Amino acid sequence: MHYRQQSLIDPQDLGYRRFCRDHKLINQKIGTPATIDPTVVLAEEVELAVRHCLLLHFGSLSPHRILSYEQRNAWGYQRRYRELDAVVGDRRNPQFFVEIKSVTQRGRGLKTGQPQPQKSLAIAQERWRSLRGLLIEVAWDAESWTEDPDKSAATTLLNTLTVAPQADQELMVIHWSGQQLVTRMADLGAPLDPDILAWAESAYFSQNLAG
Repeated sequence: MHYRQQSLIDPQDLGYRRFCRDHKLINQKIGTPATIDPTVVLAEEVELAVRHCLLLHFGSLSPHRILSYEQRNAWGYQRRYRELDAVVGDRRNPQFFVEIKSVTQRGRGLKTGQPQPQKSLAIAQERWRSLRGLLIEVAWDAESWTEDPDKSAATTLLNTLTVAPQADQELMVIHWSGQQLVTRMADLGAPLDPDILAWAESAYFSQNLAG
């Protein structure tokens, strides 16, 4: 067995904070403001918005979204951590690990977004055999801003989540357009930052966002 003692912990766990500090990742991992970069700000806005949608759909999300585990190497077992964008289910019996990707073109998130949840699942499924993954890709391409408004209805956003993955489907991929997310959040009374959205619509965005 390569992994053992898998558990889900809070991002404020002292061991995790120490790990982040030691690896010089504390700014990204425990809530210190990120560098002011529109791509980073948009990705954070999208992550928060999708979490809100998931919370409404599933009824609750676990606050324990850090996967803690020990990994065996040449010197024995060492404690490791992996941050998850969201966890559906109880920390003792999680249903889904969620990865959220904000990209410029539909399908781009598959290449950049799949390895991380697949690795997390491989580690965690040694303890939770029924655990599955959700990769939610939000695409901000030109079609996102010109599609039929009927296709951007609030119900469309969550309909795909009613489809249960097959028993052998470890990672379920869901594609949303940026417009769907914008519409859904506006309907919920929690619109996304208009300045960030204006930037997302610009040609600069489509040329410079690195998935």
